[in-house]
Amino acid sequence: MDEQKNRPHDPEELIRLSAKLELLPCYYCGGEGNLYEVNVCENVIFVCVKCEKCGRVAMHRGAKLEYVRKPFHTEKSLTSVPIKDAKERCALEWNFRPEILDPSKIDEITSRREWKEWTR
Repeated sequence: MDEQKNRPHDPEELIRLSAKLELLPCYYCGGEGNLYEVNVCENVIFVCVKCEKCGRVAMHRGAKLEYVRKPFHTEKSLTSVPIKDAKERCALEWNFRPEILDPSKIDEITSRREWKEWTR
């Protein structure tokens, strides 16, 4: 519980850290979170942050593999984005724990000019 006190309370700081792919300690246990890419099929990858201590996970689904050119992917639960973008969005989901960011909120944050400048 003491680890939570070290987490920034300013949403802008959480956004900035996420854009730079800096991961905060796990909200639940204070452990270290690491970013993983997990192949699930030919053209879709799951990107997740997993706590090495308690195993909690934040996941961004539907990052399109960069070498695949197939334009069709009709499942509504999947959003095709470059892998780099998916990692940044996954970091955003992890850093905002325990608040759940819905896809429209993530899109709103990641379309901001400052976000794009921070991710360069």
